[in-house]
Amino acid sequence: MDAFLLGAILANFEEVFGMPSAVLYFLSAMAFFYGIYSLSCAYFVTKSWRPFMVLIVVANFLHGCLTIGLVVYHFHRLTVLGVVFFVLEILVLGCVVFLEVRALGRKDGYFDAA
Repeated sequence: MDAFLLGAILANFEEVFGMPSAVLYFLSAMAFFYGIYSLSCAYFVTKSWRPFMVLIVVANFLHGCLTIGLVVYHFHRLTVLGVVFFVLEILVLGCVVFLEVRALGRKDGYFDAA
């Protein structure tokens, strides 16, 4: 979803959000490959899944850090809508990383929302 939003929507409305389209395409490509990796792991990895999960946790964390850095670097260009979008994206990424780390810590490996 993030890859689609960044690459197909935001990149085509640079003047509305303020982030350069080249940056958005790059972030979109990263998110796309993370999604492919995650889906592949979910489908193919049935045993010893933790190292694969650790890799996506680190990747998502670094993606969030890169996004923060790009927002700071391009802040002078961002519109209010752009700032709101990226703040929400960073919050969502933070929640995803939190839930992934929480799942890693569980003995059975399954996430329990309660």
